[in-house]
Amino acid sequence: MIGDKEISLQAWFSKLTKPSEIFGGMPPCPFAKSAFVKNKVEIINYEDFPQIAGYMAKKWTKEVVIFVMENQSAEWVTELAEKCNKIYPEFLFLEEHPDLVEEVGGMHLNSGLVLLLVQKRRELEDAREELRRTNYYDKWTEELKQRIFNR
Repeated sequence: MIGDKEISLQAWFSKLTKPSEIFGGMPPCPFAKSAFVKNKVEIINYEDFPQIAGYMAKKWTKEVVIFVMENQSAEWVTELAEKCNKIYPEFLFLEEHPDLVEEVGGMHLNSGLVLLLVQKRRELEDAREELRRTNYYDKWTEELKQRIFNR
């Protein structure tokens, strides 16, 4: 991956790992820095669904896999995430699209790219539960909580 997308991803990663009072003094993505440091993030240029299926058939060694897409619509990437969540229930597929605004306490969290993020469901849900015992979610709207948690 090269060029503008790589620069956008690096800026997004930087934003996600910087502590903020909006998130109770934690970063927007409190566990991301650890994954990056441990080299547990893989970034793949998306080609087609069989590519995802092929990847999912391999032994899982990463904490996060990010499929970077071209100009697919928000509806398209959302439907792809829903399809993958049904096929691979032990994983959580999260859509990221400029038109699917994620904002907490006035902080815009979108990357500006079309992405499909993949994580092990159990690990992500355990991390969310840990964060619920803090003030991390205090400034989240109910709408955003529902959108993020009900997948």
